[in-house]
Amino acid sequence: MSLKDIMARAGIDLYGEIMLIVAILLFLFLLWRIYAPSRRAEMERMAELPLEDDPAPSPRTGGN
Repeated sequence: MSLKDIMARAGIDLYGEIMLIVAILLFLFLLWRIYAPSRRAEMERMAELPLEDDPAPSPRTGGN
């Protein structure tokens, strides 16, 4: 008996389909979470972060 026969008789072929559906749902949830209109202002603020100047170092921290 080969490994292919053992796996075919184990009845686990449905798990792959279930995990595919779970992965697709997770992907769609993440897309919705990222592009939700309620998060638009936060995403625009985060997009501007690399363009902002760093604040001046305070004398207490040494400025290094």
